[in-house]
Amino acid sequence: MHDFGHSFLCVWPQKIDESKPVLKDRRRLFHKTFGLPLTRPYFRRKNVLPEADGQVLMNTHLGLKSSPHQHLVQGTYGYYHYMQQNYNDSGWGCAYRSFQTIFSWFRYQGYTEKPIPSHYDIQEALVSMGDKPRAFLGSTQWIGSTEVSLCLEKFLNITSRIMFVQSGKDLGDKGAELAMHFESQGTPIMIGGGVLAHTIIGVDYNNIVRPQRERVLIPV
Repeated sequence: MHDFGHSFLCVWPQKIDESKPVLKDRRRLFHKTFGLPLTRPYFRRKNVLPEADGQVLMNTHLGLKSSPHQHLVQGTYGYYHYMQQNYNDSGWGCAYRSFQTIFSWFRYQGYTEKPIPSHYDIQEALVSMGDKPRAFLGSTQWIGSTEVSLCLEKFLNITSRIMFVQSGKDLGDKGAELAMHFESQGTPIMIGGGVLAHTIIGVDYNNIVRPQRERVLIPV
């Protein structure tokens, strides 16, 4: 729990749905007791501390040199990259992996209990929305920020924003917006250009000292 800073033990009956009023009232009481916002889940079953996964590294930014001007992803995420799950996507799967990393954030923060979508799941969703032809299924065709945005809406009912820059060097002009995103939303950010995609998990920014620096996950 990023905002809470402590582990918290609460026991929920297995056969009672989390949407039941009795559990919603109890979670609301916990939020009030600990001064936590009601806009983000903290005490749902999916907020349980994640178990170690031999294939997926968790929160890879922890332990890196810090800065007084850094603005970082909030909460827990898994680092997804090429060749995981014994799946060969080297050279074309970077945006798929970025989407999986972002999806894992929503899963670990308790927004969804859905499993991490596979490459085929992502392709199937894009075909079902009419964005891609049937021949796209099972292919090694890359996707970009538009497809990632569509899949976030399809799988999680989340509306996202696409920010355009002419080149990588122009990203420095977006430092204030990136910093505000990490402070207010806290999710990882997919960044793509051409056939490449990475995941931004933080930015070192202030409006006096330049240059700006980003913390980036590279899916290799």
